Amino acid sequence: EPNTFATDDASFITKMKSTSRRVIVFYSSLTGTAEEFAALLAKEANRYAMKAMVAHPEHFDIEDLKKVPEIENTLT
Repeated sequence: EPNTFATDDASFITKMKSTSRRVIVFYSSLTGTAEEFAALLAKEANRYAMKAMVAHPEHFDIEDLKKVPEIENTLT
């Protein structure tokens, strides 16, 4: 199952490293449709042995995107 992370102060980079995730699907939604679709994409990634997580960009510092290369074999 893909992880969906709630709001907190932790970096998504830290969460990806600590849970061995290699794919992150960001979404933004007012109705929940995009969140559902992001979860579906992450589930499909997991099906192909790519551990994925789902996150809303408001919950994390987008500046952390610069740190994605720290995680080997990552898709964002």
